[in-house]
Amino acid sequence: MTAILDEVLGRGIPADSIVLMVSDPFLPAELILYEICTSRITYYVVTERHPERVSAEISSFAAASGGMKEEVHIVDARGRNVKIVADVLLEAKDANVIIDTFSPFVDDDILIENMMNACASHNGLWIFLFVPRGACDEKYMSRLSYLCDVFVDMRAERVGDDIIMKIAAPKVRGGNPSTRYVRLRFSSSSVEVDTSRDIV
Repeated sequence: MTAILDEVLGRGIPADSIVLMVSDPFLPAELILYEICTSRITYYVVTERHPERVSAEISSFAAASGGMKEEVHIVDARGRNVKIVADVLLEAKDANVIIDTFSPFVDDDILIENMMNACASHNGLWIFLFVPRGACDEKYMSRLSYLCDVFVDMRAERVGDDIIMKIAAPKVRGGNPSTRYVRLRFSSSSVEVDTSRDIV
C-alpha cells in the first residue's frame, strides 16, 4: 500500500475496507494520499480543490518518488456531486478510491451506504475518506468513525521549538490496530517515517 501505512498497520489494510483519515488541516496529509496513488489503479475524487492542480501535484510527487505504477483517474466532484461519486463506486474494481475531502458528504446516508455495499461486494476496493480535523460536525464524524473499517489519525504537536508530526491507526477491523504514534517527516515531495526519537 504505502511505506507509511505499512509501518503503522504492520500487515497493511484488510481488503475491501473503508479507511477514514483525519488530519490536522495544516499538515500536508495529501502527500500520503498521493503515495497511495502510486501503488494501484486509483480514482482520486476531488471535492473542493481544483482537479488540475491535484493532477499536477500527483504527477510531480510520482516523478520525485520513482514513478507511477498504475493509472490515476482524477474525478471532479466539486459542488457536492454525489452522482459522480456513486458512479465511481460502481465502476471501480481492484482499485483505490480516494475522496479528498469527504467533508461535503459526511451527512449523506445514501452515499455512505453505497460505499459500504461496494466494499461488501468484494470488488477489491480500498476507499479512503480524507477529512480535515474540525471541518465537520462532531456527530457526523463520530458516526463515520464507527462505520469505517480503519481509522487513521494524523496530528501535529508543538514540543519546545519543534512541530512533531505523527500518525496512528487505533482502529483496524480484521487487522492489527496501532495505538502507538509513529513520527513522520515531510518534504515538498515525500513523506517518510522518522523513528530517530521517541514520540512525545
